Amino acid sequence: MDAPTSPSPAINRYANWWFHTLSLPFYGLMCMYMRTLDARAVLYDPIVDPGYQAGLATKRIYTFWHDAITGPLYLRGRCHMTMLLSQHADAEYVCILGKRLGFDMIRGSTNRGGTQALRDMLRVGKESHLTFTVDGPRGPRYHFAFGTTFLASRSHMPIVPMGFAYRNPWRARRAWDRFAFPKPFSRLRAVIGPEVWIPPKAKSETLEHFRQKLETIQRQLTVLAEDWADSDEAYENEYTFGFGPDAVPRNDTIMQSSRAL
Repeated sequence: MDAPTSPSPAINRYANWWFHTLSLPFYGLMCMYMRTLDARAVLYDPIVDPGYQAGLATKRIYTFWHDAITGPLYLRGRCHMTMLLSQHADAEYVCILGKRLGFDMIRGSTNRGGTQALRDMLRVGKESHLTFTVDGPRGPRYHFAFGTTFLASRSHMPIVPMGFAYRNPWRARRAWDRFAFPKPFSRLRAVIGPEVWIPPKAKSETLEHFRQKLETIQRQLTVLAEDWADSDEAYENEYTFGFGPDAVPRNDTIMQSSRAL
């Protein structure tokens, strides 16, 4: 039997043309859909919200799990964010939609285009926040990638781990990440962790120590977000997590205080 062949460039161009054409109405429908959600957030340090303009002086690396990409992709567009996506064909659709939502994009991953992507992120990180799914593009699920700590050490940027959850979402059971998509009029909850600084030019042992630490933190934040999404609990300093930079609350009491979870 002949080995399977990859789609021709002409087919890829045809598919991309169709998705570019359909991405605008899809973007509009997605925004209408996501606005039905009750989206709320609580932060250990509110100034790390990428939508908070006073916090822009420090460029940060924001991390989350692959299964929850819908929430952060929608909520924090147009916030000086550059997202890392793999060069896999499936990521092309996320790339096009992400640009519609206000993200800049860098393509690459550990297995494909990683060296160039690292150079690009080090360059872009001087002017923009960075964000990516640390267990993508192919898992293992909820495994914090080693390359993230390496990037943070070399770029002198802190990592801000984030936990996102939806109440009783639909899930792609056969997907490696069990991708979650929120049901309309349900809850979206985000628990945003503290900045974690990694020593400059850290050795492998130190990077692995921080990798394990960040994986534990991000898993814990996700559990907190899941429990919050399933309950009627309210945090004292929570706020509505709206779209983009204009959605950040202007209440000085909220922005100057944080809740110890």
